[in-house]
This record gives sequence, C-alpha cells and structure tokens, in this order.
Amino acid sequence: YRGRYFEGCPFQENLIAEEQYYHQQFLLLIERLVEQLVTLEDHSQALEYLHILLAKENLWESAYIQLINIYVAMGKTSLIHTVYEQARQAYEDRLDAPIPDSIQESFESALKTT
Repeated sequence: YRGRYFEGCPFQENLIAEEQYYHQQFLLLIERLVEQLVTLEDHSQALEYLHILLAKENLWESAYIQLINIYVAMGKTSLIHTVYEQARQAYEDRLDAPIPDSIQESFESALKTT
C-alpha cells in the first residue's frame, strides 16, 4: 500500500468517495490482521502493522488501545506512556480535542496492572 491512490490526480475530486472507501477498507484490514496476530501472540508483527496503520491514520483509536495492550503483554510497560503521549498529541494537533475516553481508560487500566 503506497498511500491514497488518486492523490494529486486532476480527477481526484470525482473519486473522493471511492478513494475514502478503499482507504477505510485498508485500515480495517490491518486492524483485523492485528487482532489475528495478537491471538497468535505474534506481538512484534502486530506492532509493525499497528505502526503502519497509525502512519496512515493517526486518529485510529483501537490502534492505540492495541499498542497499550501489546506492550503490557510483552512486559514493556514503560512504552505505554509513549503511546499515550502520541495519541494525546495526535488528537490535540488534528482535532484540538482531548484524548478519547477509550484510550484514557485503556491507559489507566494498564497502569493498574503494572
């Protein structure tokens, strides 16, 4: 996947809905793949795909939650603070909004388990 396929093309405006649909499908596919990798306990591969997903869409809530959960499962609890800060910064920069409750709750839950 090399990014948004029609980006920069003169006829892009005519294809916005289709392009958004396929971009969304790509992100959902990565999300499902990550879920399978977590089930198989292939955390390092799941992390790679989560980073790809967040590079394409840094407001994908479930990706941050998965990162937190994986780092806890791997015993790398110090990294949950980094994930939380990345999420907080993304939401502040792009939406001028606080971090979603679901990410906040996942972070707080992870802190209790460490």
